[in-house]
Amino acid sequence: MINDKTFQKIFQQMKGEDARNVPVFHQLIRPKEKSSLREALGIWFPVVGALATIILATTLLFEAVKKQHQQEMAQLQQWETLSKWQAPTDSFLAYSTLSDSITTSSDTFMSTFEFSKKPQNL
Repeated sequence: MINDKTFQKIFQQMKGEDARNVPVFHQLIRPKEKSSLREALGIWFPVVGALATIILATTLLFEAVKKQHQQEMAQLQQWETLSKWQAPTDSFLAYSTLSDSITTSSDTFMSTFEFSKKPQNL
């Protein structure tokens, strides 16, 4: 079992070890030596990152403009199709000079039907 005196003795030993292993502060402040990878990349790493970002942003911008252009062309094509549309009745109106001499089956039916007759009860 550990009593107070043993505990104090262990604590003093640990305190002495800590005092002997105190780091020298000028070694802590001095910058660490660069690793070989860090030296190899140096200033090029941020430059390459910025260049990649610019290329990506430019590509996205061009794709957006291309998509917008395609949508506008599709809309113009739709408007062109609508502007060329003609109603089917326009072609019938082109023959209006012949309408006096043409009789249709409905005209024949109307002339033979007697309006004075009452419908028969079933």
